[in-house]
Amino acid sequence: MDYYREWSEGKDPPEPVGPVIGQQGGGGGGHRWDFDYFIWPLPPDGPVAITCRWPGRGLQTASKELNGTAIRAAGLKSKSVWD
Repeated sequence: MDYYREWSEGKDPPEPVGPVIGQQGGGGGGHRWDFDYFIWPLPPDGPVAITCRWPGRGLQTASKELNGTAIRAAGLKSKSVWD
């Protein structure tokens, strides 16, 4: 993502047009894997569909509906570590 690459290079890139979903780490092994993600901006209340595809790897379009109200409520409870 150009925004994060430019930011990591010390530049001041323009704010990206949302929505943006990114991975923030994770791991596992055997039969269990856990990953953490962020979403920006917080979604509106109600259902939110996440859709992805990767034709080059044979992944057809897949979609999952999530509870945008729950994601938004959790995000509004978070605290910035930089302020």
